[in-house]
Amino acid sequence: MEKFRKEATQAMKEKTQVKRTLKNWVHVSFTNEEGVVTMTVVWGEPIDNPLRFVITSPIQFITDENPGESQLIQTKNSLYRVIGEGSEITLPFSFSELLAKGHPPHGLVVRIAMQAEAKHNDVSNKKAQESNSAPIRETPTIIDCTVNNWSVVEIHDKNPEGKILWGVVDTDYKRRFERGHYVCTSLISKIALPIVHTSNSTYKLQGPGHQFVLHSAALPYLRSGYSPQEILSFHPHLRHPKSLELESIIMSNTETGKGSD
Repeated sequence: MEKFRKEATQAMKEKTQVKRTLKNWVHVSFTNEEGVVTMTVVWGEPIDNPLRFVITSPIQFITDENPGESQLIQTKNSLYRVIGEGSEITLPFSFSELLAKGHPPHGLVVRIAMQAEAKHNDVSNKKAQESNSAPIRETPTIIDCTVNNWSVVEIHDKNPEGKILWGVVDTDYKRRFERGHYVCTSLISKIALPIVHTSNSTYKLQGPGHQFVLHSAALPYLRSGYSPQEILSFHPHLRHPKSLELESIIMSNTETGKGSD
């Protein structure tokens, strides 16, 4: 049997060249509404470009190449190698589009759990409203990105133009930014510390932060990765006079600080 597996593996490799080698891989099973597995794929990070991701087409079969070290993933048209220890998860088929857009599989598992909790809380809230006997539970907010070393920056020339968030990424569940990278958001639509909303994303602030009022000429620097503090150190004229009244340390914990809409 072992000889047959080795011969099959060798024949597979000779027939098709390995297209990509993946690490941090996840075997994903998609299920229909009845919970039946309808398709399996592998999601992983290419070893030559770990900031990107690869999703295979539906898997036909998996074969050990070097037990405990690597496996070969055969799809209809391609052969992939996965190395190291992987994991397995199951997702509803409706989440396949999110996976294709770059959301990491384990982040989607967290999102499913939060949606289930939100649905449970909605049911509890409805019953509470009907009976007026139980406390209303808050529906959890689905977070897209957590940041630290953050600043809420109001852009202000003759008139206020809006507020943006600048910070250092801790975890980006949409896989747009790696940890330690900066983020400079679009205009903020709502602030309820420690949560900040823009039109497309929801951010959770970690630890203390700052607030500033800067002239619009500071925007190109912010979008290039310079923090407000760095900008003001070499371009102090970009600080709006109103900023001196507002500059302070803000705590992201709602018990020690309050946000404004």
